[in-house]
Amino acid sequence: MRVGFIGLGGMGQGMAANLLKAGHEVVVWNRSPEPVQALVDQGALAAATPAEAFAVEVVFSILANDAATREVILDSGALQQAPAGLIHVSMATLSVALVDELVARHAEAGVGYVAAPVFGRTDVAASGQLNIVVAGDPQAIAQVQPLLDVLGRKTWPVGAEPRQANVVKIAGNFMIASAIETMGESTALARSYGVEPAALLEILTSTLFAAPVYQ
Repeated sequence: MRVGFIGLGGMGQGMAANLLKAGHEVVVWNRSPEPVQALVDQGALAAATPAEAFAVEVVFSILANDAATREVILDSGALQQAPAGLIHVSMATLSVALVDELVARHAEAGVGYVAAPVFGRTDVAASGQLNIVVAGDPQAIAQVQPLLDVLGRKTWPVGAEPRQANVVKIAGNFMIASAIETMGESTALARSYGVEPAALLEILTSTLFAAPVYQ
């Protein structure tokens, strides 16, 4: 399949490389050229503009935030120039307000929109073991599922409205931040009574809180 990939940061580089390894033709675009060249060396095609990366069957994007997504997808004219029937899979962590706007703008352009934010670090992305939270039109999701299977170890569907996937991602990030704060407060308490924080954390992350985020 001819696939576009926009956003080649730490996460995007590994994901695009995995699509190449799976035998897909991948057209890549990034604001800085070095990651593009690294993927071209692996067999990818370089897009001169975001619009060129949209001239495919399915395009993935994973951009830093709302502002970057708006600039690259909307302000550049990429969406307006996209071929009808294209499916855009946005894997970025975005606000609900922007996702709702993107859904409306994609519908106007005749382009499908699937939200698929991910849980996992750069090493997890490179190994194709991401957890992908997906929401959108079920038919569109079914079309891109073989590609999602390349990128992640499991896809978690949460609804037909793209915003639902982003809400799950935001909720997950809130829980991660809360876990960090909890560990900080707990180690401060332990230290104040002469307990080594490392000992406390080893005990708790091996028993009550034996979960990847705490570990």
